[in-house]
Amino acid sequence: MFKPFLDVFFGPDNKCSLEKIHTEGNGQHKILPWVERIRRDEPKETLLPVIHPTTKEVIWYGIAFSDIQFRRLGEHLLNFLGTTYSNFSGIRAVPINNNAIDQEVSRFTKGRYYRFQADNKYVWDTLETMRTLWAEKPEAEVQTIRSLGKMLRDFHLALQTGNRNIAEKELEQLKQGHYLDSKNILFLEVEMLVAFRRWQDILNLKRFPDLMNMRRPPAVTEAMIKAVYHVQVAPNLENIDRLLNSFKEEIYPLYQSLFSNMRNFSSREAITCFLIRAVVIEPQKKDWIESLLQQVDPKDELSSLLSKIAGKVHVVHHKMKSINLGLVEKSVLEGNFDEAFVFLQTLPQSVEKTKFLFDCAYELQSLESERIALQSFQLLADQEQQQFLKSRRNKEFLTYLTNEEINNQSNSLYEIPTNWVVWLEQISQKSHLENIQMAQKGSQEWSVEELLAEKAGIANFKQKLEDCINDQYTLENLYYSYPHILEFFKNDPAWPRKECKMIYLTLMELLTLSEDIGEMELSIYQDLLTALLSVGLTRKEYEDVVSSAIDLWKMSSSYTNLNWAIDVIEVLIVYPCLNNEIRLTLLKELNRQLGNFSRFIKTSDWEMIKLLHMDLRKFEEWKGIKEAYRVEEKHNDGDLESVWDKLEGKSVGIYTLMDRVSQRVKTFLDSKVQNINVHINNDKVGTDALKILSRSSDILIVATASAKHAATLFIQDERPSNLPLILCHAKGSSSMVRELEKYIEKM
Repeated sequence: MFKPFLDVFFGPDNKCSLEKIHTEGNGQHKILPWVERIRRDEPKETLLPVIHPTTKEVIWYGIAFSDIQFRRLGEHLLNFLGTTYSNFSGIRAVPINNNAIDQEVSRFTKGRYYRFQADNKYVWDTLETMRTLWAEKPEAEVQTIRSLGKMLRDFHLALQTGNRNIAEKELEQLKQGHYLDSKNILFLEVEMLVAFRRWQDILNLKRFPDLMNMRRPPAVTEAMIKAVYHVQVAPNLENIDRLLNSFKEEIYPLYQSLFSNMRNFSSREAITCFLIRAVVIEPQKKDWIESLLQQVDPKDELSSLLSKIAGKVHVVHHKMKSINLGLVEKSVLEGNFDEAFVFLQTLPQSVEKTKFLFDCAYELQSLESERIALQSFQLLADQEQQQFLKSRRNKEFLTYLTNEEINNQSNSLYEIPTNWVVWLEQISQKSHLENIQMAQKGSQEWSVEELLAEKAGIANFKQKLEDCINDQYTLENLYYSYPHILEFFKNDPAWPRKECKMIYLTLMELLTLSEDIGEMELSIYQDLLTALLSVGLTRKEYEDVVSSAIDLWKMSSSYTNLNWAIDVIEVLIVYPCLNNEIRLTLLKELNRQLGNFSRFIKTSDWEMIKLLHMDLRKFEEWKGIKEAYRVEEKHNDGDLESVWDKLEGKSVGIYTLMDRVSQRVKTFLDSKVQNINVHINNDKVGTDALKILSRSSDILIVATASAKHAATLFIQDERPSNLPLILCHAKGSSSMVRELEKYIEKM
């Protein structure tokens, strides 16, 4: 079986030969253990080199004999080699015509092979380490090596669910394992710091000066702008003249490169900073001002502030310049790639236009700019393409865009995804890492409005998702890219939308298919459950989502997840019930598991459990629980009531969009403390009432998972630094009470 393959592979087209490989003392003898993996009764995945007889160029082939081996080999190569020391992408190789070795590898493995080049001084020791691990550890244990895709998924889920400990752990593993180069590790660190609102820490990074000067993903640039806003802009918002002068004289000179291109930034911080920049830096950019003002809700207090700033613009009428390549070149040289990109789309097709579009796409790093640049190249005639590809930079960037090796020309019809449907159609053609990166970009650039505007857009998206769930490789890609798909919908200003219900249900199904159900997955389930209940479900859909909750609780019941279960039942109480029997089944399952961790349950937890039974009119069941756990309840807490006495005479502010939840917390606090003032706010944007609450409450607790991003940022900006702000990611009253209790225990 293997002899004909080896004869061709190590034939005249390969400087490596079987004779040398079997000769002790020869430099090629070290390849023998890799060859022997093929000669087994059950051949195992392996790596073999081809050294070109003339150029001495080395091409590595990763070959496998089953789908499991192929996926495992791909994950291990990504983990051990990464992209720092090789061009390995994790994509199945496409056979090369007129290449005997490549054709034979394709035949022998039935298409299960990779082809890549690497830094051969570095790669050999790394591959030997990988082979040694294969030999020393049982195959089942080797398969437990966590993939880069899994670590990136867990990292981004941790950011979404506010789990700082897991985010820091995943980042450290990525760093220590050299899965990514130092630059990409730095980008992830910035993502983490902005997610946990550590603005000053971003500006204090040792490599912040390097960040200012390097080519950065747009998301990292926006994170840096947010840090500048919160540390240096926000403190001056009360005095517009001082704010504008400070930006012009102090902030802009230090951070000029952050404000060269507006891109598609949509955060409040970026909108504010770019509007100030458009007003105070000459030449004033009126087109920016108009665009930015349209992005803010008129009811939001920010709209009033921005209008006052925009009022400072001088009314000067400039003669419209004629757009030509000379004007484009001037914009590019000045670093105004946004402007150059807009100009270029009005000009006729040419090699020069394509060159400038590639320059813009390289700097802007948006899917839109990459798509238009690629389309421009594809419109060139064959001879023009050859001329264009004489530039090494153009050739390398085209390879990046198309994920194909480019020879002298390319008529590839590859399409940069314009929406999730196209992304899903291409998902099997890309590696896990490429799909993750594309999904992250898409989540930031595409909009739900555009998806809804597409004919049958939601139905097509749902169908493509279901198709991918039915294939192992594409299911893995969905699993790794899940945080970005979810983020796309949750960042929708109109989240949750009734029109997207089918997608929310599919995302919940995809979540519950995961073998790893931890606190992050539970938190996401609760977010999706609340979204689905708020847009309305059929009876069958209601039963399915509650059944999922029952299954999740059975799988993960513990004291650490008790608040999750209480919060889920509370959400089911708050919204209309379509099947009380199944809702009560979840309550019964909660009660059934309490004995496993009753000694850890605090008085506040019992109070929340009692409220559930009262709401559901299960008085006898609560009486039975109270009697069954009476000893443990008293034994645990002793004088715990005195903890709540620390709130005597205090004012406590509660912010959440779910009024019923905030009322339950208020009821609980009023029952515990005689002299306490509890104030509630449910406003979706910054308002005078929310400003007063933020500034005056002795303690302020915010349910961030149940808050609009704009309101959360408004609260943080208005909250005095000397007053406590408790951020609770969960939505339910039980979690809010527990977070508040943790804080006052330390008072």
